[in-house]
Amino acid sequence: MKRIFKAKHWQIFLVTFCLPLLLYIFTLLLAILSQNMRFMMIFMVIALVLFLGGYLAWLWSLGVTLQKRIPESLRFNTMLFKIFFFFPVVYYLGIIVFMKFSMGYFVSNIANHSMANLLWILPFHFFTIFCFIFCMYFAAKVFKTAELNKKVSFSDFAGEFALIWIFPVGIWIIQPKINKLVQDPES
Repeated sequence: MKRIFKAKHWQIFLVTFCLPLLLYIFTLLLAILSQNMRFMMIFMVIALVLFLGGYLAWLWSLGVTLQKRIPESLRFNTMLFKIFFFFPVVYYLGIIVFMKFSMGYFVSNIANHSMANLLWILPFHFFTIFCFIFCMYFAAKVFKTAELNKKVSFSDFAGEFALIWIFPVGIWIIQPKINKLVQDPES
């Protein structure tokens, strides 16, 4: 996690956004030229893992590792953050494994217009969205608390929450502040 704290904003942007985007474009070109769906799915999963892995590592560094920069009296309990952080990870890994072994099932259901069989997954999707929103909220709160060294309300860190939400843009604004905070904890 120290590498994330010391990384420049453009380095994180390249690894978490540009590299997966280039891989995605390569995947689309591969699909158009070769008509090979298997390779296309493999590269799309790799692009998703790169993007989500980088984003989640950045969120983890904000939510858990940055707590070391906060005075003891202001630190937060990270148990709920960790649970909500790992649920999407386990969920997405489960979806990838499930799709690998049951792709024929999904294709036949879509072809037969029986999407009702797939509605069981919607509550998990919605809970995953909630987990991401909570993790962004928690990371923004920890970041602003570490920056100001005082108890903060939502109005204090609403801007950081929005910037974390729009990750590719927010990284350009928040990461330099993290670099400054890590280099000079007194500032």
